[in-house]
Amino acid sequence: MLLAGLVSIALVGVLFLFSGQSPRTVAADFLSALAKGDVAKLTELSSVNGKPKDEIRKEWEECIKYGRTYLFGWDITGFQQNKDGTAIVRIDVTENPGSPMSYPAHKELQMVKVDGSWKVDVPQISRDAFPYLPQ
Repeated sequence: MLLAGLVSIALVGVLFLFSGQSPRTVAADFLSALAKGDVAKLTELSSVNGKPKDEIRKEWEECIKYGRTYLFGWDITGFQQNKDGTAIVRIDVTENPGSPMSYPAHKELQMVKVDGSWKVDVPQISRDAFPYLPQ
């Protein structure tokens, strides 16, 4: 009986650990929102120099307006989570993925934990990964 209880507690702990956010899942959600132009989701998943959400939202609205014609594909190739509440998610970004001249370029998304949730540190994203980004 005691062994069954311990196994149950361990199983609940494992499920709890794997059901939460990870830098990889937040990065995937962020990139999907960026590809779709989902300003609300981008605002939720972004950290921009400590700015409040309403200011970040206005900046994303402007960025998406100018970036509508920018087409890209992406693939997450790995990530590294650090003990200091930061992480790096490695991605391959392909500009104009339908073009025969397109190729994947290796990029990184810097991630930070803000109030217990992973966010993309937007000012750290390379402009050649996506040219229209909040500052």
